[in-house]
Amino acid sequence: MTTFTVNINDKQSEKVIKAFFDALNIPYQIQTGNVDEACRPLNKKEQELFDRLKNSLSDIKKYEKGELELKDARIFLNEFSS
Repeated sequence: MTTFTVNINDKQSEKVIKAFFDALNIPYQIQTGNVDEACRPLNKKEQELFDRLKNSLSDIKKYEKGELELKDARIFLNEFSS
């Protein structure tokens, strides 16, 4: 599947594009308002950060339920300084 993003600023052009897609029986979705950078896929570094944050949140929830025991902060920090 291929996705195209078309930014249209006037109603006449919008009608023409919609008629074109309809004539070719191409399914489409319309998103109104400001389309910003948040819609783009994450790059590799952003995805890694997102995954780490997601795992951290999961650990916090497990700790709150008593399913996970956390290390003392001094022990944790000493592991990185050695």
